[in-house]
Amino acid sequence: MEAEARGEQDLRMQIDQLRSQFPNTQDLYREVCTLLFFRHGQTPTANRLYQLVRKGSMTAPAEALAKFWSDLREKSRVRIEHPDLPLELADSAGAAIAALWVRAQELAQASLAAHAEQASAEVRAARDAAAEAQADLAAGRLETQSVRQDLTQALRERDAARDENARERQRRESLELELRAAVGEQVRLREFLDSARIEMAAELEKVRGAAALAETRFRAAEERALLEIDRERSISSKWQKELDKTRLSLGSEIESRNRQLTECQVQLAASAQKAGVLEGNVQTLRQGHAALEAKIEAMQQRWDMLTVELGLARQEAEGWKARTEESERQFMALQKEMAARKRKKAPPPA
Repeated sequence: MEAEARGEQDLRMQIDQLRSQFPNTQDLYREVCTLLFFRHGQTPTANRLYQLVRKGSMTAPAEALAKFWSDLREKSRVRIEHPDLPLELADSAGAAIAALWVRAQELAQASLAAHAEQASAEVRAARDAAAEAQADLAAGRLETQSVRQDLTQALRERDAARDENARERQRRESLELELRAAVGEQVRLREFLDSARIEMAAELEKVRGAAALAETRFRAAEERALLEIDRERSISSKWQKELDKTRLSLGSEIESRNRQLTECQVQLAASAQKAGVLEGNVQTLRQGHAALEAKIEAMQQRWDMLTVELGLARQEAEGWKARTEESERQFMALQKEMAARKRKKAPPPA
């Protein structure tokens, strides 16, 4: 069964090769007939040919098959042509030779079948050996696959260990860097602390000196302040006496000012009344002034209109003047032309 499948596969591969060699449909069917009959020992039929080639219509393989059998019969016929040989003898000899050729073909086919059977047995043995080799190969592949899996797992574990080692190395390097940075920072802070202590001691000495100087200055200022307080006290007592005197004098002055204020209020009331009268006069004058301003504005508008009209009149006058000058020039030119014509028409002097 497997040999038939393999033979069918070889047959189809050979037909695919014939497709590129024989593009003509009838030629292709003829070559497939030859391939089936002589190489594979199969009797070609129209359906079989069409199943293998599948080209053209259903009549194409039938026509090619009929042509193949006709050519085969024609080629298998042996003709003996000789001028002195009788026709019946020639036909008998041809038939005998044809029978010999057919027998030779049968023997060749039998020998080919025996060789094919032997080859099939060898192929079966080879295939059995190949199957055993395939089984051994499959077992070896399974074992190799298992070994590869173990190796892959070992490689993964090794890579994981390497990665973990690398991470540990990075962490250690990072910690070392942090430690070095911390040591450097500690040294820097210690130096800064020493410097700050020195500066603080110097600053403390300055502060102590400044405090002593400030205390001295404070004592001197306190003494000066006490002296100033005593002086201010004496001055304050003096000014208090002067204030009492001033209060007495201001009392009489205030009474006089109050009398003057009463008189001023009376005068202010009279002035307010007079101002009311003047305000009425001013209102009247304002109304008259507004009327006058309206009249002045109307006169100004009239003046502006007259100015515009005067400008238009001046422009028109200048236009008339220009036209008049142009007319005068034309008239003078016409006079000159007429004088010239008269001079031409006048008879010459005797």
